[in-house]
Amino acid sequence: MGIKEKVNQVYSSNNNQELTIKYYIWADEYEQDLIGDSDYLSPEKVRDFILQYVPKSGKILDAGLGTGLAGKVL
Repeated sequence: MGIKEKVNQVYSSNNNQELTIKYYIWADEYEQDLIGDSDYLSPEKVRDFILQYVPKSGKILDAGLGTGLAGKVL
């Protein structure tokens, strides 16, 4: 199943329980799908934005940002 089909499945959830189950099923492939198949650039965009305002010696707390991809580039 491709990433578009997986996203459509998630978006078709009828409630939070169904959504949770669908993400749980997708979890093992989720990060690879984002960075490998869809040219996911958000972590780099976040980093570039933050570097405009936070010095390189600054500290950043990565709390609740999903899989941790943003934390890795920060």
